[in-house]
Amino acid sequence: MKISNTYRFDAAQERVWDALLDPEVVRDCIPGVQDMQIVTPDSYRVEVGVKVGVFSGSLTGTLEIFDKQPMSSYRMSVRGAGPMTNLTGDALVSLSADGDATTVTVDGDVMVTGALARVGQRFMSSAAKSQFDDFFERLSERVEGH
Repeated sequence: MKISNTYRFDAAQERVWDALLDPEVVRDCIPGVQDMQIVTPDSYRVEVGVKVGVFSGSLTGTLEIFDKQPMSSYRMSVRGAGPMTNLTGDALVSLSADGDATTVTVDGDVMVTGALARVGQRFMSSAAKSQFDDFFERLSERVEGH
């Protein structure tokens, strides 16, 4: 499934960039995060609680950041597994200055197989969008100081 959205922050591009790459900020902004451990500076082991339709459980996997173009963009990869479920995702995260504000654009693909895909197929697209929206709303609160 394709994921694409744009988010606007009333904060300088450098501040948004720093927040997106700060493991503590990322951990605090991921909806349903149960655990997040730093493996390397750009790789994390993550456990997230998920509820989509009647499916609920936790997924454990990795989040990796690579191809960083400072203040401009990076790629991220997510791999996870849970009860009879696998999730893979890749995205390009791009930042651009908009006056004193910053625009963040996320373009990626997510593939879910197994129990979560079967049970939650009708809900997957809206659930994925909701997860991204929640993450960026929490990030906005952190970088804009609300």
